[in-house]
Amino acid sequence: KIPGYQMQQRLAEGGAGTIYLARRQATGETVAVKVMAQRLPGGEESKEAQRLSREYEAISRVDSPRIVKMHELGVTDGHVYVVMEYFPAGSLRDLLLGPLPREDVLRYVQQIAGALEIIHRAGILHRDLKPANIMRRTDGSIALIDFGTAKFAAGHAHTLTATGSVVGRL
Repeated sequence: KIPGYQMQQRLAEGGAGTIYLARRQATGETVAVKVMAQRLPGGEESKEAQRLSREYEAISRVDSPRIVKMHELGVTDGHVYVVMEYFPAGSLRDLLLGPLPREDVLRYVQQIAGALEIIHRAGILHRDLKPANIMRRTDGSIALIDFGTAKFAAGHAHTLTATGSVVGRL
């Protein structure tokens, strides 16, 4: 349970955590809530929790419709969570099950390039760009998500992913 949110259903589950569809009680807004699977051990954050915290801090400073909107970071019952924008139209991966019209492909490529330009100017290297991390809005626009393995420039001197290591999955 997360104060102020009514959990509606589980959207996805992975090794690091679970993403839920939720409703913000104060506004009625539908959001996605990512809850880390691992509890915080004795006040010390796990690497996954540190990644989520870094992701929230960096991405919440980027104000662009091409980047997921991050609403809140918190801890409940020893689990770190982040509240973010929900994308009812799904991911670009969902569209790739069949052929796409050339015009749509060009529009998506243009939007993705624009999103990458925005984060690169902010000193962020995504490092996990794939169709599942490109979400679609109902108006046809896209937004990048999942900056958990991103590399951050100045101001983020430490990294949680060692050179040559692999985090995440295809």
